[in-house]
Amino acid sequence: MERRNFLVNFLLWILVSFFGYTIKKEGENLNLSKTDARMVLDRDGINISKKIGNLNKQLADTTEGTFEKTVNVLALGATGKNVSDDTEFIRLAVTKALTYKVESNQIGGSTYYTGNGTVKIPAGIYGISSTVNVPKGVNLDMREAIFVAIPADKTIDCFNMELNAFRNNHLGGTFVGFKRAIAVSTNNRNTSKINFDGISTFSCQIGIDTISFELSRSTLLTVKNFLSVNTNQFIKAHCDMTHLTDGWINHTGYNGASIYNQGYTKVDNVVFSPAPTQKGSRPRWIDNYSVDGEALGERGIKLEHCRFGGEAGSMPLVFNYAKADTNPDNGYCATVIDIDDCILFSSSTVDSAGIVLFDIPNRISIKNSSGIHNLSKGLVTCDSSFDSKLITTNRFISISIDSSAKGSTDFPLMDDDLHRFLMTDDTPYNAFRQTFKDGKFFKRYKAVSTDKNKAKVTFKIKTQTSFASGTDQENQGVAFLASISSAIVGSYGYKAQSLYLITVTGGGDGSSIKKRLNYALLASHAGGASFGTQANITSVHWGTDYTGNKDADPSSIEENVTIVFNGKSNSTVTILPLHGIDNYS
Repeated sequence: MERRNFLVNFLLWILVSFFGYTIKKEGENLNLSKTDARMVLDRDGINISKKIGNLNKQLADTTEGTFEKTVNVLALGATGKNVSDDTEFIRLAVTKALTYKVESNQIGGSTYYTGNGTVKIPAGIYGISSTVNVPKGVNLDMREAIFVAIPADKTIDCFNMELNAFRNNHLGGTFVGFKRAIAVSTNNRNTSKINFDGISTFSCQIGIDTISFELSRSTLLTVKNFLSVNTNQFIKAHCDMTHLTDGWINHTGYNGASIYNQGYTKVDNVVFSPAPTQKGSRPRWIDNYSVDGEALGERGIKLEHCRFGGEAGSMPLVFNYAKADTNPDNGYCATVIDIDDCILFSSSTVDSAGIVLFDIPNRISIKNSSGIHNLSKGLVTCDSSFDSKLITTNRFISISIDSSAKGSTDFPLMDDDLHRFLMTDDTPYNAFRQTFKDGKFFKRYKAVSTDKNKAKVTFKIKTQTSFASGTDQENQGVAFLASISSAIVGSYGYKAQSLYLITVTGGGDGSSIKKRLNYALLASHAGGASFGTQANITSVHWGTDYTGNKDADPSSIEENVTIVFNGKSNSTVTILPLHGIDNYS
C-alpha cells in the first residue's frame, strides 16, 4: 500500500511538473501553481482527479493561497489577443485572488485590514462585454494590458469597485470605449488610500468615477502617470483628497468638463490639450461643486504647474458652482480655487474667461501664472444666471490676483461688481476691504469737462444696504480722500491742487433715515494765472449727473458718486480709501 501511494504521488509530480513547465513556457513565465496547472489540464481533457482517486482530498487538505499573491488571467483561459471575450476569465481570476490572504492587521482581536491577492493581466488586448466587479482587497496589475468594450460604444463599465476599495494599488490599464473605465468608492472607511498608476482612457464617457461624496469620504485617491484621450470626463472626484499628477488630458470639445470635483482635488504637472468646440457647447476643464447637506470641510481645486490650452485655443479653467461658507460658527470651512504657477492660454469659446462663476466660493487665488492675452471677459466673470450683487460683502470671501496674472489692457481683469472682493498683493490693510478696479491701492480718474469751467469724475462705492454684524462699514464707517489736480487753462504750469475728506454718514430725525455724502477741504493750493485758480469742489452727490442729491435712503442700491469741481478735461482726481470702501470702479 505504501509503495502504491508512493507511485501515485510520483506520477502526480511528473504530470504536474511536465505540463506546468509547458504552460509556463508557452504563457511567458505565468508562474502557475499546482491548481492553475490542474485547471488547464482539466480544460484540455486530462482529468487527473479521475486517474488518481484521492487527489481531490489532497488538494482540499493543502493550505494553498496562504503564500500566493498573484493570479494570472492567461493561466485561466484568457487569450489577450483581441479575438475573443475574456470577461469570464478575468472574473474567475478576481474570484481566485479573493481567496488569497497576503496580509492582515488586527487590532483588539478584530480584523482591521486584510489584503488579498493581485490579478495579473499581462500585455494583450482583452475584450470586455460586461462589468467585472472587484472585491475589497484585490489589486489589479494591468501594465501594458488593453481593455476594449464589446461593443465599444460607451454603454458598459469595465471594473466596478463600489464600496470595495480600501487600500488598493492598481497598476496600468488602457481602456477603450467604456461608459466608465473604473467605478470606485470606499463606503467612507477611515484610512482609505487608493492608488492608480499608469491608467489610460480612450474614447470613454468617464475614466475614473468615485461615485459620490457620501461613499468616498476619508479617502486619499492618487492618480499618476495617466493619459486621457477623447474621453469626455477623465475623473469624477468626490473624495476628501484627490491628487492628479504627471498626466495629459485631452478635452473632446463636448458640453462639459474633463474634471468634475465635489471634494478637494489637487492637480499638478498636467497638460490640458483642447479639441475644437462642438457646436452649441460650453466646454471647460473643471466643474467645481460644493456638497449640499453634507458635513462642512475644505473643498475646492488647487492647480499647480499645469498648462491649459494652446493647440486649438482653449476654454475656461473652472466653472464654479461651489458656495461660500460665510457663517463664522462653522469655523470657516472654505471652498477654494487656487491657481499657482500655471500657463493659462486664452479662451476662444463663448466663455472667454479664466473662471466662470455660477456661485462664489470663499477664495479665488491666482498667482505666478502667465499666458493670458485675450480673455475678453477677464480672469473672473459671472455667468448670466448668477447675480453677484446678491452676495453680501464680508470678510469670508476674497479674490486674490497678483501682479503676474495680468492680460491685455484692452480687456478687464474681472466683472465690475467682483472688485469689492479683490485682495491685492499691494493692499496693506485687507481687513478694510480697500478694493479698486485696477488692483492698486489708489485709483486715479481723468475728469470730464463741462460748461462754466467745471469738471467732474464719477466712480462707484459699494455701501452696505443693511447693518450686518461684523461688516467693515458697521465697524469703520465709510471715508476716503480725494486729491484734485486741476486747471482752468491747459498748461501743466497752471495746475492747482486740493485735498478733500469725503465721508458717508447716516442720520435722520427719527421718522426717516438717510445716508449722506459730506466733503471737507483739508488743503488748497492755488495755481493758474497769477496763482489765482482754486481746484475746489462745488458738489459731491449720488448719481452720474452734474447735479444731484447728497442724501439717499439707506436701502438704496445707488453706488455712483460724482464729484464736481473747478477745472477742465485735463484735470484728474485720485481717490485713496480710509474706511469701509467695499468697491471702487
